Amino acid sequence: MKNRFFRKTGLIAVLLVLFCAPVLAGSISVQVDAQASVRGPQITFGELAEIHGADEARCELLRNLKLGPSPQPGERLIWTDQMLGSRLASTGADFSGINWQMPPTLTITAGAQTVQAEQLKTVSLAAIRQLLGPAADSGNITIDLIGEVRDLMVSEGIVKLSATLPSGVHYAALTTVVIRVDIQDRSPVTTVLNYDVRLYRNIIIAGKDIGAHELITPEALHLERLEVGRLSAGYFTDFAEIAGYAAKRPLAPGMIITKSMLEKPVLIQRGAMVAILAKAGPLQVTAQGEALQDGRNGQLIRVRNIESRKIILAQIVDSDTVLAPAYYRP
Repeated sequence: MKNRFFRKTGLIAVLLVLFCAPVLAGSISVQVDAQASVRGPQITFGELAEIHGADEARCELLRNLKLGPSPQPGERLIWTDQMLGSRLASTGADFSGINWQMPPTLTITAGAQTVQAEQLKTVSLAAIRQLLGPAADSGNITIDLIGEVRDLMVSEGIVKLSATLPSGVHYAALTTVVIRVDIQDRSPVTTVLNYDVRLYRNIIIAGKDIGAHELITPEALHLERLEVGRLSAGYFTDFAEIAGYAAKRPLAPGMIITKSMLEKPVLIQRGAMVAILAKAGPLQVTAQGEALQDGRNGQLIRVRNIESRKIILAQIVDSDTVLAPAYYRP
């Protein structure tokens, strides 16, 4: 008790020296509680003490004195009476004529509230689904949270949650969702959640061995449901897209068919006899020719007219017909 008396007396002496005013029965009384809770970003004297007096304007001025930043939500600070006195003195306020009641130590706790983990997950998942649009309900996409999500401690006040995806949705890497927590009269708080988003499709694969330059038929293919996020571009999901193509190289069962593996089949082989079709307005004539190189549909190849021995470039129309240039005369 004696030590406590001297500590309190010491603080009052500090105030007397600072403000050169006797501590008498003044018009204002200040009672500092041993436990105090603060809400704003700055600790105000009014949150630490009961301040009463006839001069209400001066009381309000004392209540609004800022004594330093508040602790983090839910955390606390412990000040001695000397520390509080020093903070008060640094404000430059007039403390004359005040009756003081002050404990030797003061515990200051920042008010807090909890944003539940489920709220964070709900907001982040909704943001992903909104970005995906109708595809989110197609049955072809899975969305899995990565890691544990904990409740978030924030300051007291009205809370508003919002979520953004800075880099969009990724199927081949983590999808990051940034959640912003706005609290009335406080700086916003952000937290990050990561998701594994995967896209599945029915992909065309080889069902049996297919030889190089062999025409690919539907019987040689089948569909398999695969996760496509890490697949190379150019895969197929529709048999009609492959119709009429041949394999550039041998394909083994189970291989995913891609555009780079396909080529148009050779329609005309070197040495084959073809009909050279020449058009001039409404007239058209034909002549017999010999293909001097292999060719595919729509390709220009060298063709020799059997009768005139002329060699021209003609476009392949089908397996036994080529179209000569407009200026050609057999």
